[in-house]
Amino acid sequence: MARKGMGKGTGKGYKNMIGIDKRVHSMSAKGIKQPQKINPIMVNTLKKVKPKEETIIDKYNKNKDRDILPNRGMEQINILFKNANLSIGKMKDYLGKYIPIKLAIEVKETDLSTQAIYNGEGKLLYIGNTKKTTDLEKVSSYKYLSISGNIGNEQGGQIQDTLRKGLNDPDFDFKNKEAIKEILDIWDENHLNDLKAGTKKQEQALNRWKDRPKGESYSADVDYLKSKNLYNDRGYKYGSAWLVEDLPKNIITKLNNAIKRL
Repeated sequence: MARKGMGKGTGKGYKNMIGIDKRVHSMSAKGIKQPQKINPIMVNTLKKVKPKEETIIDKYNKNKDRDILPNRGMEQINILFKNANLSIGKMKDYLGKYIPIKLAIEVKETDLSTQAIYNGEGKLLYIGNTKKTTDLEKVSSYKYLSISGNIGNEQGGQIQDTLRKGLNDPDFDFKNKEAIKEILDIWDENHLNDLKAGTKKQEQALNRWKDRPKGESYSADVDYLKSKNLYNDRGYKYGSAWLVEDLPKNIITKLNNAIKRL
């Protein structure tokens, strides 16, 4: 029996045909209708298919409600160590009066796993960020140190050079010079360890440069690294991002041991 619509583009095709063997197509081509019925296995499979669930990113992009995002889409910051008013001694001012010397020290940990990343139009792309270390490894959490100081109202901020000179200056009266020196060493080696412009290889090369200019020396640093074939280290160009240098695991213990002796 000829199949209705055969050759006119209006036939029902080969959907749900039973008797799947090499004769099926040849017989159908001759206009012999093949037996059809619904495949129960396929029906049950389709019943199990659930519609795609709306993700938290989909929900945010609809209503722009940050309250539905983990930590409102911001990184999480935990304070691991803090001494905001550490008295380490005093200095004689130009009037011959002693003024206090104080430090503020913090060790924090940042977790980027909840940080929301948006495009230029404010659309949420994904949640969770990473940062590269000076070994060019990606990390989602890291610890960092910040230290600052003030000498009365005379000086403030990064005063470690003044304090080092003060170790041999009679106008400075420190509580414990050895403890102060230990803190200064930690300060110089680890302050803002999450804002390194170079990889370990690049920073080591610059530290070995005896004639390196002090202060703002980015252009000079770049030229020097290029001369050593280190401007590009494994695809990373010096100064193209802020890298994280790992803090020593015992840094809080070292800080506490020094502070106890003040």
